[in-house]
Amino acid sequence: GGFGCESASAVLLESRYWAGSGEQGRRDTWRRLRETACWLFDICAPGAQAFLPDGSAWAAALHIRYLHARTRAGLTSAHPNGFMAEWGVAISQLQLVGTLLGSSVLLLQGIEKAMGMPLR
Repeated sequence: GGFGCESASAVLLESRYWAGSGEQGRRDTWRRLRETACWLFDICAPGAQAFLPDGSAWAAALHIRYLHARTRAGLTSAHPNGFMAEWGVAISQLQLVGTLLGSSVLLLQGIEKAMGMPLR
């Protein structure tokens, strides 16, 4: 998710994709994490064949691009004068980079800091 990136978190909260409230919210969060893990598995498929049209990596990338485009269109439609004025373009490249860092490098650095030792 967007974690520390307020505009990315706004997309997740407004679209309700990250989590609803209560028990449903916990199920939504696990579903979202599982979907991300499946996407990562497909994107990391061995061999160049996976990146050809109709390959698993190609299909996974197209699916995510469609999901992001649909979310952007939905937020723009639901808030024609508001969302972009307050938060900017939903699911921008900056938000994607922030999300990748927040769920990888920064997470590992936080674990190292909490443990007081490197993970190496």
